[in-house]
Amino acid sequence: MIIVPILRFRALIAILSILISLTVFIIAILYYRPYPAGGLRLVDISFWILFMGSVAAGLLDLSLFWKKSPLLSTILFTVIGMGIVIVARVSSAIYSLLKTSFYTQLIGGSILDETSYKLASISILGSFMIAASTAMSTIEGEHVVFRKSPTLHVLLTHVAKALSNIGPKTLYIISFIIGFVVRLYPELKYPDLPISLDTLGYISVARDFSQEPKILTMYLWLGGWRKLPPLLT
Repeated sequence: MIIVPILRFRALIAILSILISLTVFIIAILYYRPYPAGGLRLVDISFWILFMGSVAAGLLDLSLFWKKSPLLSTILFTVIGMGIVIVARVSSAIYSLLKTSFYTQLIGGSILDETSYKLASISILGSFMIAASTAMSTIEGEHVVFRKSPTLHVLLTHVAKALSNIGPKTLYIISFIIGFVVRLYPELKYPDLPISLDTLGYISVARDFSQEPKILTMYLWLGGWRKLPPLLT
C-alpha cells in the first residue's frame, strides 16, 4: 500500500516542512524589506507550509501509535505540538479575518500586522515538538514511555461517550450562544454603523415611533403602508 512508505517518512515530512518554511521566510526577508504586500504573502505562505507539513506528520504518527502507545509517552509531544500548531495558525487566520471583516484571503493574506505574525510564530514551537517526537518514534520503532497510562484511543473513547450523554437542551443553549456571539460581534465592532439588510428599516421605524409614539400606527414597510406595533415587523 502507498500509505505504508509515507508513514515511515513522517519525521522527514516534519523536518522538510520546517526547512521549506524557513527558506521561504528567508526569501521574504532578503527580497522584501520593509515588508510590502508581496513580502507578507510569502511570510504567510511559509507559515502555512509549516502548518500543513507539521499537521500531516503528526497525523501520520498518531495513526500508527494512538492505539498502542500510552499517552504518557513521547506521543504526548506529538499531541501537544499539533495542538500548538493548529491553535496558533488558526487563531492568526481568524484574527486577520475579523480584522478585515472577512475581506482578506486565508492563504497568503493571514499575516497583516505584528499581532497576526506573533500568533502564527507560536506554531514554530509546536512544529519542532512534532519533528522531535516523530523522529524518536521512527528511530526507536515506538514511542518512549514515561509512565504506564491509557492510550489516546481509550481516552478519546471516554470523551466521546461523555459527549454523547449531553442532552438536547444543552445543545440548544450552546447553539444559541454561538449564534448570539456571531451576531453580536459586528454590532460591537461597528457601533455607529447600521448592520444587516433590514437594520435601516428598524431605524426608520424607531424614528417614526419617537416622533409619533402610538401602540398601533401606519408605517411604510416592505413596499406598503402597514398598521403594526413599532419594531415588531
